[in-house]
Amino acid sequence: MKKKSIIICIVIFLLIILGYFGYKGFILYNYTKNTEAYNEVIGGLKTKNTITLRNIDLEDNKYLKFNDIKIKNEFTDFKKLDSEISESFVKYALYNPDNSVKASFWMGIEQTYIENLKSESSLFADVTLIPINTNLTEFLGKNNINNDIELFEYLKKQENVKYNIFTSTKKIKENYAIQVLSSIMLPAGENVTLINGDYIGFIFNMGNYFREVSILKNNKRYIFTFVSADYFTDEYIGEILNTIVIE
Repeated sequence: MKKKSIIICIVIFLLIILGYFGYKGFILYNYTKNTEAYNEVIGGLKTKNTITLRNIDLEDNKYLKFNDIKIKNEFTDFKKLDSEISESFVKYALYNPDNSVKASFWMGIEQTYIENLKSESSLFADVTLIPINTNLTEFLGKNNINNDIELFEYLKKQENVKYNIFTSTKKIKENYAIQVLSSIMLPAGENVTLINGDYIGFIFNMGNYFREVSILKNNKRYIFTFVSADYFTDEYIGEILNTIVIE
């Protein structure tokens, strides 16, 4: 009877071990695969350079205003696109004589990426075949991710992270959730310019014609987008950004 009990205990122990390894194998196989979209996003987060903004005060009539944003009005020749106006965004376009668009400028306000993550408490099969439930607010706090720039740095460090059967399942699922959500939220640009000085933020550089500037303040992204092949040079964009006032 004693021998039989020992055999039963051994069998139960082996089943537990096999179940553990089977479960961890499932987790490692399904939750550690970088998607092509994620790889493209991470590739675009490499830092190109850093610019420093020093605010230049202007007379009030020199500003273009939208909500609590003021910026030097370099757009008097641009046409406001009425169909593109909303409570949070406005767009302007400069036209060539043949009515083709020569350049355009957009500005608006959105939540920061980390605020979007905090509001996304779960990720289900409508986004990925594997349901995920994780507390992303807790995750961000635990990893000292307090703004979007720190999120980018975290994502870059995790690009080639390796897991094994002893890695916490919670950690694997948290990183997977961050990866999937980031691949949905973030653009796949070429690189990023960091902003410091009177404001902090970043610029997504997408080709030679598209610059999306995000100034981080009040848990929001104040977005200024410059679109053109050659009208908005990086130097010209920098001069305009030095006139930003966020009230």
